[in-house]
Amino acid sequence: MEKLLVTANGRNKMTDEELQAARADLKRVKSELVTSLSRCERLAEELQRARTTGAESESARRELATQANELTLKLREAESLRVRRDRDADALRRDIDTRMDSDRYEIGQLRTSLEIAKSEIRQLRAERAILTGQLEVARSERAGGAVASSPLDERDEVRMPAASFTPMIDISEKSLRAPSVDSTPAE
Repeated sequence: MEKLLVTANGRNKMTDEELQAARADLKRVKSELVTSLSRCERLAEELQRARTTGAESESARRELATQANELTLKLREAESLRVRRDRDADALRRDIDTRMDSDRYEIGQLRTSLEIAKSEIRQLRAERAILTGQLEVARSERAGGAVASSPLDERDEVRMPAASFTPMIDISEKSLRAPSVDSTPAE
């Protein structure tokens, strides 16, 4: 029986040692479980924070996308207005260039007309001077002819001036510019 007791005690010791080892393993497993649970809680909190941050980021992304779309629309409108303004400015510039060309042509025509009118005025002044000279010659002939040739009046012949007699008329620029007094023949 002693042998049985020794064997039972030996088994009992072995069982106690196994039990101690199992308890130590259990403590270690519990400690690891607590550590794992703590890690799990921290990971859950981080996951929750990440989800919250992700939701906030998604919200911010959507808001930024909306703002980007609005800015894109405004940019397109501004570009459209700029293109329209450029077109209007080009049309206005072409219109002004056309008007300037037309005005230049008209100014050239008016200058030509002015030169022609000046030339005609000079010609008319010269003709007026010639006619005034001829009128003076005719008056002097008439006055001289009435006294000298009374027999011609009796014959009703008109006396013509001699071909060699030509009036001397000063047709200088100064005399053409000076205003002359028209004298009508007094009969």
